[in-house]
Amino acid sequence: QDKLYHFVEYLLLGFLLAHAAARGSHKKRFWIAFALAIVYAATDEFHQSFVPGRDCSFWDWLADAVGAWVGAYLYLKSEGVLRGITW
Repeated sequence: QDKLYHFVEYLLLGFLLAHAAARGSHKKRFWIAFALAIVYAATDEFHQSFVPGRDCSFWDWLADAVGAWVGAYLYLKSEGVLRGITW
């Protein structure tokens, strides 16, 4: 269950970062969003090693990375649909 939370949180982060990187090719935007998300995940896991009762976990970071990858991918695949929505 913990890994699912990590996955979903970073899926949203990857999705939003891909949206924020609004310029450039799809490939470039994907890799920028993914790289930023996994670096943030790594620093978050490192930070947790200093918090009493928490630990730094490779498996949590991996769930974060997979979620970020899926989120960035989903944004770029749905971008055409999202552009057609008027707010």
